[in-house]
Amino acid sequence: MRRMVLTLALAAMIPLTACDRSPSGPAAEVSGTYALETVNGDELPFTLAADGDGSVEVMEGSIRFMTDGTFEDRLVVRFTEGETHEDEEETLTGTYVVNGRIVTMSYASGGSSQVLVEGDRLTQTVNTFTLVYRR
Repeated sequence: MRRMVLTLALAAMIPLTACDRSPSGPAAEVSGTYALETVNGDELPFTLAADGDGSVEVMEGSIRFMTDGTFEDRLVVRFTEGETHEDEEETLTGTYVVNGRIVTMSYASGGSSQVLVEGDRLTQTVNTFTLVYRR
């Protein structure tokens, strides 16, 4: 049961629908790999959920935009129960479109998300989480 609750906390970070942001500025050159630096302003590891002797932490993540219009969105999460922990990696793939400084990512598994590009920095808002990546 505890693992199920912690898994639900992780699910809150998976993009389900697009954010509503207006594009601005010149077309962004986004190809490359961006490493996750902060979640809600806190450096990694970021504690997503914790109870008694268990926790879920975001350990690392990245978004890689390929020049062919595809991407990989990777997240490594650590589940801890008592003295044991297990890292799980999830990689979502799909296609992306750039419109000014906004990149819309359409996931192959369904749903979409948007990121704001500011130089070598990406900002993504997913549910109540703000993720900042840097190239």
